Amino acid sequence: MKATVLSLCVLLLALSAEAGLAETSLHMEELTWEEIETALAEGTDTAIITIGATEQHGPQIAMASDSITGDYLAPEIARRLGRTLIAPNIRVGVSPHHMTFPGTITVRSEVLAKMIMEYAHSLIWHGYRHIAIVPTHGGNFTTVAEVGRRLNTLYPYVNVMAFADADRYIGALVSTSERLGVPLDVAGSHAGMSETAMALAVRPDLVRMNRAEEGFMGDAYGIGEQMNREGTRAVAPTGALGDPRPATAEFGAAYLDALATMLTEFFEQGREQWRPEPASDLPHGGPSAPKGDLAEGIRARRDGDIAAAKAFFEQRMRRHPDQLEPRVQLARTMILAGEYAESSALLSPLLDSKDFRARLAANDELALIALYQGRFADAIRHKNAARVLTVENGGSDADAARRFMQIGYIQTEFGDLDAASDSFARALERVPAASALGLDVIHLAALGEIKQGSLHTVGDRLRIIGDAVFEAGLNNQLRRFYQLDAELRLADGHAADALASITRAIGIYDHPLYRETEVRALLALERFEEAENSLLHIIRLTDARLDIPTMFVRAHYRLGRLYESQGRMDDAGRLYTEFLDYWGASDAPLPEIREARDALSRIRSGG
Repeated sequence: MKATVLSLCVLLLALSAEAGLAETSLHMEELTWEEIETALAEGTDTAIITIGATEQHGPQIAMASDSITGDYLAPEIARRLGRTLIAPNIRVGVSPHHMTFPGTITVRSEVLAKMIMEYAHSLIWHGYRHIAIVPTHGGNFTTVAEVGRRLNTLYPYVNVMAFADADRYIGALVSTSERLGVPLDVAGSHAGMSETAMALAVRPDLVRMNRAEEGFMGDAYGIGEQMNREGTRAVAPTGALGDPRPATAEFGAAYLDALATMLTEFFEQGREQWRPEPASDLPHGGPSAPKGDLAEGIRARRDGDIAAAKAFFEQRMRRHPDQLEPRVQLARTMILAGEYAESSALLSPLLDSKDFRARLAANDELALIALYQGRFADAIRHKNAARVLTVENGGSDADAARRFMQIGYIQTEFGDLDAASDSFARALERVPAASALGLDVIHLAALGEIKQGSLHTVGDRLRIIGDAVFEAGLNNQLRRFYQLDAELRLADGHAADALASITRAIGIYDHPLYRETEVRALLALERFEEAENSLLHIIRLTDARLDIPTMFVRAHYRLGRLYESQGRMDDAGRLYTEFLDYWGASDAPLPEIREARDALSRIRSGG
């Protein structure tokens, strides 16, 4: 009876292989882009990534043993799951313990992790909703677990199912050995009877049974730590754990079927039960808590009590008229109160100060006032002056990079995208990419590239940020990944995915740049009341908008458009008027200014 069952397994394996030739391939590398596009449009939403190895498997199996297991399992799982395509098998893994055997190729865990991440970034870009990751080499399980954690952190709208349960994988093999009546020391683990049998079932041309000999006979799974520590050859001189000589293709078919069944159940359950989860344990990415003599005033300003903050800083200025910081903080508070002329009057005398730090602060703050008033050329002039001051007075590369970045952002805001690209490039020449400031530059440069339609370049920048956020001290930079990913999703017409990402960015730092992305996602989803609330929130923000006033000003225009679309003409007229009070005399020919004027004319004429 047992022989009949095993023969049936082999027959099914053969029929499965023949059927695979007749049907449309499930392997992405064997399909055209049009065929994959059609599959995605017709409901394919799952991709499988298998990770094998190129390493010794005793004298009897070729180096590809783990990889050919993946070659078999991937299409078998895909057929059983449905709606699934297969990414190219990753055929190298973490195998340092086998390096004393010629032919083994090992990669470090972090290198393999990056390769899997690159696969996933690409697949998610194309719209796969579920990513199934299958390691078929024991040394890859830990890496796969970490990759799954990272990808699920980065993409809240994607279900990354990283199979990393080594005990369950081993359990499927052990239970099959017991069912077949194969002693566990004979079945072994690495290149023993069970693995040799699987190779015979899938690729008999890669097995040299005439070279098979008994290997380590003992607890093959319990010897793993010693093998990792001392190397495989110290435990098993032939490289085999178990006795491969009784192996047959019939046995191999049974082992493979057990693995395919177990893995299919895992991914089937993971796909059916998955629901996007709300964010938890997000890092803090906003301004640090204020400290020192001026902390009370800054806290009052952040809490929205502008009058109390202003009174506090005025009192400090009277007590310490020669101190720079109280004057700067008072000027910033006046900016939030809309007292631009008063703030300018407070700052302008500093431009003639003998202290370069005073001139530096004045230029930085006067640039912000210029942005509130739509004077983009003046804003750039002040930022350039600040940059020159830092260089002339021994400022760091980071100081210069920060000013180039700010100039690039201003240029982006009034549409000079080529100049902005040059400014961002000059900033990146002066600061490491894998730093908080470097990621800030990359992030803002990418936002400009989205406006230019260079989405593939933005995708590369997104990956750089995605790698960096898992480095020590950079986890709060996740907000930049989420916002940039949200912008890409919006550009690709996936507003719900964009909203899932941008909500997390806001959870890290409630910033007007992120809120503005949220507004566009909500509008695309026709969630108008929430969009209105978010726009009003941008207008109410305090310190978070000090360095990015353009979002504050544009929020008035966007609210005007929203109200006009809802027939709330009085509200629309009021918001358009407020917008033009800020930017009506702008030196940049922004389309919003023309559209706001046209809208006001329509409203006033009753048209």
